Amino acid sequence: MFWFQRIAAILILPLIASSIYFATQKMPVEYIEVRTNPGMVATVTLPDKSKVWLNSKTYLKYPQKFTGETRDVVLDGEAYFSVQKDRSKKFIVSTPFNLKAEVLGTEFNIEAYKESNKVTTALVSVRLTYQSKDNKEEALLMKPNEEFEYNAKIGKLKQNDTYMATLTAWKDGLVIFRNTSFEEALKILGKRFDSEFIV
Repeated sequence: MFWFQRIAAILILPLIASSIYFATQKMPVEYIEVRTNPGMVATVTLPDKSKVWLNSKTYLKYPQKFTGETRDVVLDGEAYFSVQKDRSKKFIVSTPFNLKAEVLGTEFNIEAYKESNKVTTALVSVRLTYQSKDNKEEALLMKPNEEFEYNAKIGKLKQNDTYMATLTAWKDGLVIFRNTSFEEALKILGKRFDSEFIV
């Protein structure tokens, strides 16, 4: 019994040291990646129970578990977010361009296809952070029912007058037009039906 106690005493120190070492090491973050096929709409539930609708040819990347002070996701394409409120963790969407959207409300739509060089956001309160044409970081607070379009090539942001239903109807499998330009109508139909229109 005496020898067992001595062996246990000798082994307990390395065991405690290794436990402390592994407890203080940061575990690698595991990410989940979701892609939608052309003409397809999908829904995803994030780890915080936020819900995301993904439009045609969209890529979304998010951690398996949100840690730290922010909930960061990466988007290439178009998505409609219904975000769970959590004042302790900001919800931030990064796009392929120098633009990030920080969600201040609960629901918003963002379109950021890499090949288009444009980012369009609409709906509830969102803080946009972007690179201006002078390569300075600018910020803008969107109000509900506003739509902004960011041109990544020239670093310019402009406000558009729009009918919100035309921007978000896709998530319900609908196509709605109101004062929609012919060019924009063909773009919406092209995404919806995976077709290219040549005029």
